[in-house]
Amino acid sequence: MNLFENLLSRSLKIQPGESIGLIHDFTFRAAAQQLEDYCVATNVSLQRVEIGYTFGQVIPDDAKKFFLDDYPPIVVLGLRENMWHSPERKVAKYVKRKRVVNLLNPDGPCSSFAAPIETMVLVGSKLEELLHQTRMVHIFTEAGTSLTAEVGTVFCETGDYSRPGTGGDFPAGEVGFGPVERSVSGTVVYDLKIQHVGFVRQAPHRVVLVEDIASPVNCSDEYRRLVASHPSLNYISEISFGINSVIAEEENSQSIVEEKNIGTCHFGSGGNLSYGNRKGPHFDGVIMQPTVFLDGQLLMRNGVFNQDLLRLT
Repeated sequence: MNLFENLLSRSLKIQPGESIGLIHDFTFRAAAQQLEDYCVATNVSLQRVEIGYTFGQVIPDDAKKFFLDDYPPIVVLGLRENMWHSPERKVAKYVKRKRVVNLLNPDGPCSSFAAPIETMVLVGSKLEELLHQTRMVHIFTEAGTSLTAEVGTVFCETGDYSRPGTGGDFPAGEVGFGPVERSVSGTVVYDLKIQHVGFVRQAPHRVVLVEDIASPVNCSDEYRRLVASHPSLNYISEISFGINSVIAEEENSQSIVEEKNIGTCHFGSGGNLSYGNRKGPHFDGVIMQPTVFLDGQLLMRNGVFNQDLLRLT
């Protein structure tokens, strides 16, 4: 089963005759043509627009209409710099009740797109329920992460995007929240990967957080330039846990698919209009093997979920 068969038949569960809008840039041009060919073969209508959207810019009008018009009811994004945390995408999902999918690196390992959606739905729904009942989250790692945050709006992306008003990344696999503003404090040590920087195993990046504001301590010049490129990128605005068991790592520094891996936690910096109020671009950084407490209850230890708390056994 190829990428687009997984996306259309397993995740979106699209039926012949349905319509899709595709917004992509030149980096996804080959994948866009493959999707168009697949839609022709399966009698699915595809409207396609290629744009020059870049980091933090305003969405062009020819792409904006896919979000704000009544049709098409399904929108797929294939962009080096995505539009996920934009007002238009928020309107598409919550007002227009569209299904919107952000396609991650289509050139990545095929295995990453074939996760068992049913398992992610089971784990994700339990974790989502727990977060809704939680006020404070505490996260620690042996690498030096130690922080607290208050749970705000919770979100869940399991890969089942078959109902109106659903959507998320593909490959999928995360459950998280937008923290209550000014509630994130402590230290995070990124020890796996940072989007736009790449893998940082050999040089973990230490960042001190005070009321959401991130101050680099031991960080590369590349990371410092990234957070300095837009005022919003100094703020932590997302905390999320991976639930996908088959994600393969990718050397591509622009991709952050590793954040979906079960046993990891990641922090989003910048805009979070999907589940908060901060505007601006967004990037993610991933930590490995966290120990996490929800109001004092153990959720995971060293990256392994507490099965008794999730009630999966």
